[in-house]
Amino acid sequence: MPVQMTEARAARLTGGFDGGNGYVKAKLRGEVDGAEVIDQVDLPSVVSSENRSMPKVPLEDSTAAEVLADPDFYNRIECSIQSPLVSRTDLKTFGRKAL
Repeated sequence: MPVQMTEARAARLTGGFDGGNGYVKAKLRGEVDGAEVIDQVDLPSVVSSENRSMPKVPLEDSTAAEVLADPDFYNRIECSIQSPLVSRTDLKTFGRKAL
């Protein structure tokens, strides 16, 4: 279901993932117009890491709802993960975009 942007909104996702044995399994939980949305990911594992000498310009925050509404969302993810469980915080590119 496409989400129409009427004002700038922040997207907050809660998720957990298991990347192992060649597959990424994840569950993402968020909210769209006050309704809880839960999505599951179970795809072959494809991730690339890029060093900071080749920075990419991220999408504007105002496009978050459009990107999240895209059924091909996983193949558009580019993010840095800040967690004590992930030692490298370089930009990660996921899915077909990482190939």
